[in-house]
Amino acid sequence: MGKVYSFEIIPEIAQMAQSSIAESKVENVEIIEGDLNEGYPEKSPFDRVIFTASVYDIPSVFHGQVKIGGYLLTVIKVEVGTDQMVLLEKKKDYFESTFSKLCAFVSVTGKNVFYSDNPTTLFSHPLWDEFKDNEVDRSNFWWGDDRHIFHMRSFAFRSFLRIVEPSFHLFRYQDDDIDPTNWFFGLLDDDLKSLVLAQKNHLVSYGNLK
Repeated sequence: MGKVYSFEIIPEIAQMAQSSIAESKVENVEIIEGDLNEGYPEKSPFDRVIFTASVYDIPSVFHGQVKIGGYLLTVIKVEVGTDQMVLLEKKKDYFESTFSKLCAFVSVTGKNVFYSDNPTTLFSHPLWDEFKDNEVDRSNFWWGDDRHIFHMRSFAFRSFLRIVEPSFHLFRYQDDDIDPTNWFFGLLDDDLKSLVLAQKNHLVSYGNLK
């Protein structure tokens, strides 16, 4: 019979789960109070690993803690209102995505907690006064004339950039704008003083072309 190890970072919830498992006389499940962001090397490699909270990136330690042919089910946090559940199969030296689905989970906490979903307010960014008068390129790029269509059609691209591009930012024009369909996105490099904004019908570059 297999063994299940379940980590819970909130002490009260861990204790409740431990009590429920004991009362139910379930012998192959162990509830551990702690932070799983570093995995559980003592008992690895595992046939299956499941995240029950959303992350912006998968902690690298899990690559070595899943058996070849095993599966990692994780939830990738995507800015603008949703998460992406992804099932990954462990190959020899990489994970291969086999299934994905939109979902909504609580955010991960603990050692590797990541940034919040709050967008950057463009007009109050320290470099905006310099950027706004230094447009270097403008290209037509049709997403859709309606903000809701832009929001929907750019979802997959935002998801990809959010995972692979460290300079990805979500933007809004005003601090009090809480409607995600009004937000837009881009790449911002403070060191190079370079900004690219993706809006409804065009891409605009500021600062320089690096």
